[in-house]
Amino acid sequence: MSEDIISRKTRTEFRNFLAGWTLQEITDEFEAAGIERDKEYEPDLSGARNSLVAQYYHSLDLSKPSDARKLLSAYEGILNGSLQTAEHRDPSAESERLRQNVDSLAEHLRRDGFEYRSGSVVPVSPKAKTALAASETANTISELTRRDIFDFIRTNKGHWAGRLSETEFLDRLYPVSDLPSYDSRCENLAGDIWQHTVNNDDWDHDWVLTDPRLQLESGPDEVLLAFLAEMLHPVVRRFDDDARRMLEAFNGYLEPDGWEIAERERVSGRPVFAARRLLPGAVPALDTAKHAAATLGSDYIHRQITRMEAAVQEAPDLAIGTAKEFLETICRTILDARAVEYSKEDAPPRLVKLVLKELRLIAGEVPANDAAVNALRRTVGSLSGVAQGVAELRNLKGTGHGKSAWHECAEPRHARLAVGAAIALGVFLFEVYQEEGDVDDDGS
Repeated sequence: MSEDIISRKTRTEFRNFLAGWTLQEITDEFEAAGIERDKEYEPDLSGARNSLVAQYYHSLDLSKPSDARKLLSAYEGILNGSLQTAEHRDPSAESERLRQNVDSLAEHLRRDGFEYRSGSVVPVSPKAKTALAASETANTISELTRRDIFDFIRTNKGHWAGRLSETEFLDRLYPVSDLPSYDSRCENLAGDIWQHTVNNDDWDHDWVLTDPRLQLESGPDEVLLAFLAEMLHPVVRRFDDDARRMLEAFNGYLEPDGWEIAERERVSGRPVFAARRLLPGAVPALDTAKHAAATLGSDYIHRQITRMEAAVQEAPDLAIGTAKEFLETICRTILDARAVEYSKEDAPPRLVKLVLKELRLIAGEVPANDAAVNALRRTVGSLSGVAQGVAELRNLKGTGHGKSAWHECAEPRHARLAVGAAIALGVFLFEVYQEEGDVDDDGS
């Protein structure tokens, strides 16, 4: 029987930590990572939260790299979310306790060969790196695509390692001190890099692309994709116009093979990227919502948008539930900024009505002096109906409420409807709010 890539001890520590979360928060993190819940499994554990986490664990085979990557992605979201919660609280014992819990969980991951740094969980031990690099399926990125990407990297004016040294960059992805040397004077790859890029400087800067130890030329898709995503990491380079052109070029080459490099989350307001399969039926309005989140400087809204984007096809019920949360977040942000009182129990229709009134967009607040304004009033009057529809669709098809075992699951078309409607309404309200001078383009 193959050994689990993530130990039982680490999984237990995360499960114990999540006992302090809500059921919805737990569901959101696991489903955002693409982990299914085994509802038929009945764990011998006390507590609804412990049982919920155990049901998600039970659907995984952690001897498989693909399943281990999913769980590590969930752990990233849990750790990042906990730190963001700690940052937004006033200095207190509770805030410090959260940080200590994150440090403790990170230590358990380290014992498994992984390190939590800069918002990502990355393999650092040779064993962990080898385990995650294993490919279970045939490559889908063609030789032609690889050659095109390599040609772009060779001619791009920015070095592939960005502001890091070549050894520092590669050490984020590979066990450079454990990979063999091709030079009798050196002990390992790290020694080779120093000897030939620093001491003698007799390697071309693109040596990394064809070195068989790094498997970029003919290794698993995941190895190449991780390398490309790392080139765009905020620790490696600023996400400026040159980085945007790099991202656009990578995705132009990867698209025919069904892949893209996409924003996974934000760390300190800066995008962190990861590879993902291209999904049919994407929601174009998501790009507009990302602009609103960037203007507000909100990592929380970015996480909601990223979750919707990833879940529309694979987890429609999660996308629907998150669409409702997105609309609630936009409304509460506007109401908080205007010091308008509301109840935390208020549902989206009530929140939207309060925002419409505050922004003078409801009947009686909009001047009725011409046909165009009357048409606007009728359109605006239907916005509360959109909010009601999103809320009802979430109750019927989304996450957040236990369903009968014979419940008919949501389809991607339901998710696209809910996400599209919530974003159209949320972005409209935000743009009116912005035009009134409440927030500048830089979020101030």
